[in-house]
Amino acid sequence: LDPAPPPVIPAVPDSRKVAIIDSGLAPGRSDINYDSVIFSSYVGSDSRLNDNQGINGHGTVVALTLLGLSPGSTLYMAQASQNNLFNYADSTRAVHDLLDQGVRIFNMSYGSPERLTTVQTLIGARQRYQSLYQGLQAISAADGLAVMITGNNGTATPAPDVLTPLMYQDAHLARNLLAVTGVLETTGYDKPGRPAGSAMFDACGAAAAWCLAAPGYSDYVHQNADGSAVNARSFGTSFAAPRVTAAASQLLQRYPWMSGHNLQQTLLTTATYRSDAHDNQPDSAGGRPYNDTFGWGELNAAKSLQGPGQFWAEDFHASLDAGRYVFSNDITGDRGLVLDGAEHNGVLQLTGNNHYQGLTQVTANTLLIEGAIAGDARVSGSGKLGGSGRIGGNLINQGTVNSGVRIEGDYQQAADGTLNVTLTNPLRVSGRATLDGTLSLAPPSAGYVVQQQETLLTSGGGLNGQFSQINTGVFLEGSVSYDAHNVTGQLTRKNTADAADALGINAVSAQQTARNLEQAFITADRWQKQAALSTTQQSALAAAGAFQTLADAPNARAAINSLSGQAHASGNAVLFNALDYQTRLLSNRLSETDTEQHSGFWLESGQLRGALNQEGYLGNRYRYTLTALGVESDFDRPGLRLGIAWTQTQLNATYAESGGGSQNSLQGVMLYGRYAVTPQWYWQGNLSYQHGRDKLQRLVLLDEATPVSSSTRSDSWQAAVQSGYR
Repeated sequence: LDPAPPPVIPAVPDSRKVAIIDSGLAPGRSDINYDSVIFSSYVGSDSRLNDNQGINGHGTVVALTLLGLSPGSTLYMAQASQNNLFNYADSTRAVHDLLDQGVRIFNMSYGSPERLTTVQTLIGARQRYQSLYQGLQAISAADGLAVMITGNNGTATPAPDVLTPLMYQDAHLARNLLAVTGVLETTGYDKPGRPAGSAMFDACGAAAAWCLAAPGYSDYVHQNADGSAVNARSFGTSFAAPRVTAAASQLLQRYPWMSGHNLQQTLLTTATYRSDAHDNQPDSAGGRPYNDTFGWGELNAAKSLQGPGQFWAEDFHASLDAGRYVFSNDITGDRGLVLDGAEHNGVLQLTGNNHYQGLTQVTANTLLIEGAIAGDARVSGSGKLGGSGRIGGNLINQGTVNSGVRIEGDYQQAADGTLNVTLTNPLRVSGRATLDGTLSLAPPSAGYVVQQQETLLTSGGGLNGQFSQINTGVFLEGSVSYDAHNVTGQLTRKNTADAADALGINAVSAQQTARNLEQAFITADRWQKQAALSTTQQSALAAAGAFQTLADAPNARAAINSLSGQAHASGNAVLFNALDYQTRLLSNRLSETDTEQHSGFWLESGQLRGALNQEGYLGNRYRYTLTALGVESDFDRPGLRLGIAWTQTQLNATYAESGGGSQNSLQGVMLYGRYAVTPQWYWQGNLSYQHGRDKLQRLVLLDEATPVSSSTRSDSWQAAVQSGYR
């Protein structure tokens, strides 16, 4: 849980998928990468790529806007309108098909022209919007995000489409919906009675809680009928929406574990607030983080890529799967963070100076606090918390906490909690520390310990209780003492061979390796007393320190085996088996009992597969492939065969436990002969030379798996003589 390297984001193909439901997409435009477009039509019979409004049609301009801002997205274009009219049944069929293809983000730049200004009229319109509602329900159930428009009537009431959660009194639906209004920085379109920049567009209105603004225009290249082109600008919320959709697509690619609601929360809370005060009218927010005109404010796509800006009204649930991610915004708000999800070693790092007031809960995966949080934190289950930052409130540990983080409040560790402390990096508590559960001690990162005593925990408010169990790993032993405000620990190195024997690691090769390691550590003990160390000595001590951090018998056994050199012995055994296989293949040829004369060229090949499992060798599975080309003659003498052969042998072996493998390529020449003294009594023999290159790749398992490889040249002579009577 040391400070994390740059985020590692696993590839998730579905995170690049984004859909536009519109009039289609025109073919033949140089400003569109059609290799990343999947087209389907739900109107008419033409399944070929087309925009039924022409080369500069509505859907095409929407797509140009989106792809210009998110060129890495894979665009699913669903044609669901004709004559600039949408049928909700067609668009809902498109939604279901797109969900089946793994799409989670939908751009819906369309809306009804009617305006329903009261709750009663909204509820009364349910029958007309039932198909739309079913489509939005499907998106919500699939944890997707629908990006919709408020409209272009210039009123204070948005299109009924974005008010569907209110129409059906379905608050859950609003979690997966973004309403988008437009904004213009130019004053040329302003009108009295409307906030600056908003006159052309319908306001967020009753959808303000899930609404934000984006520039309400698109600049694009307009293709004329004569083949010429001019720069053009189209206005409308239809072109504000794809800006938000593009930001959502970029956000999902950055955080592929985010739910549709996570995307909505992040885009809303990172928007730049824009007041709607005008004509002596105050801003309509009234203490909310959004107002009736621009919602949460203007889209800030760059800020959204740094994570949420607020945890407001409800906790932010980060359900990680795997990979490392960073929230670097200074997060505010009245609620908290919940880190959970599948336990695949996912890591979320908070680097901002966060002032949200809610509880930080870690129930799975790892949270690294490198900046600060203002409130309380709780760790439970398989959750882990660490970092070098500050917790402004109390910390309750029912999971795993790593030292290094500073706690301004109290620290309470339950019986099922574990505190991992690295020497020289204690847990610092300003308040009171109540102790129970497990304390695990480890040497400093890449540090080698002979004997070391350090403060493990300091508490300004005093200590209550003691740890019930102390873990030091298998190659260190430790003790802990307590006073009024401090916990002090001491680590001492164990004899490596004795520790291995106590763990039941008693194979002959493993015990010999443990004894060799102990002799190396005795030398390292002396180095620790030196004032200056060479680079080689420092590297060796770092490896020794990594070995000391091994926590249990399985890891210790794997590490010792990886250091034993068994792989080299196994590689040689595989090589000798291959040479023996070559000799036997030729011997079988010479043992043919037919009485025909033997002269001319011959070619033989064969393959052998097997496994080596023997004490002192690293278990492996091998494959030999042999090709031999020879020429022989009987020199017109009955019973005589003399010949020469060229051989090519390819060996491949894969090793168990520590992984890795070996590849050997041998080329050789062989002289051979057989003479039948009588039909029953014979002599035969061969003399061969083999030259090859052997490459061994394996893993050394210490604090992490480190690949190592070696390459050697092999030269071998082999002779065999055999006589028999039959």
